[in-house]
Amino acid sequence: MLLQTGQMLSSAGTSLTTIAYPLLTLAVTHSAAKTGVVAFVRLAPLGLFSLVAGLAADRWSRKGLMICSDAVRVVAIGVLAGLVLEHDAGFWAILAVAFVEGVGATFFFGAEPGALRAVVPTTQLPAAAGAREARRSVVRLGGPPLGGALFGLSRAVPFVVDAASYAFSTLSLLAMRTPFEEERRRDETSLRARLVEGCRFMWQQTFLRTTAFVYGIGNFVSSAVLLLVVVIGRRQGFSPGEVGALSAAIGVGTLVGSLASPLSGRLSRFERSCSWSYGRGWGAGRS
Repeated sequence: MLLQTGQMLSSAGTSLTTIAYPLLTLAVTHSAAKTGVVAFVRLAPLGLFSLVAGLAADRWSRKGLMICSDAVRVVAIGVLAGLVLEHDAGFWAILAVAFVEGVGATFFFGAEPGALRAVVPTTQLPAAAGAREARRSVVRLGGPPLGGALFGLSRAVPFVVDAASYAFSTLSLLAMRTPFEEERRRDETSLRARLVEGCRFMWQQTFLRTTAFVYGIGNFVSSAVLLLVVVIGRRQGFSPGEVGALSAAIGVGTLVGSLASPLSGRLSRFERSCSWSYGRGWGAGRS
């Protein structure tokens, strides 16, 4: 409950700034291209550092890594909020904060799956993962309209709320007493060798290779759609709140998918069971 509550607040804050970043960049630069650059730089660390973040989560304390990631994001977003309040938030400042926040998010997400596995019994992991994705999807639905509305009140407010949400996430992690990792013997293998091993393993697994490709493309496409909604909406004279309401439609599909994930899991197990039983019967008949 502590993990889910803290991450719900953190996800809500992130969802607010997902719409606030392009709105702020567009308001400051009046350039759709620069707005796209900020969106790209915020996502780029996921592609650049995800494997390194996974290695760090396996080698060092996951709880410490998550807390440090939150602390970095609190400082970065707090600095940006201060610059916005002082009317001194230029393009390069927005770009730098977006990149730092993206790096913090990448290392946090690298450790979070292991933390979930540590605090949830194995038999409840599918339900917990579905609940986590449902929570994220609900936040994606409500966050952009709220972020747009808050941006309409003051450009700094969504960033102040986001910084506070990371602080709440840090407090929830500090309050948890369950270890975030099992007992591990020290691995003397170099990070480079483990990185190569991980890449080789993922490439050999058809399912992992395919889903990584699909998710990678999906992340860029969804970000491009969000950018188009913001740019076109503002050029059509929509308010920040109305732009946020339009962008909320992106979260509808993920919400439906997260609610259906437990059912799809049961169906896949049923299909595997049927295939196994049919295979045994067919083999017995032939013999």
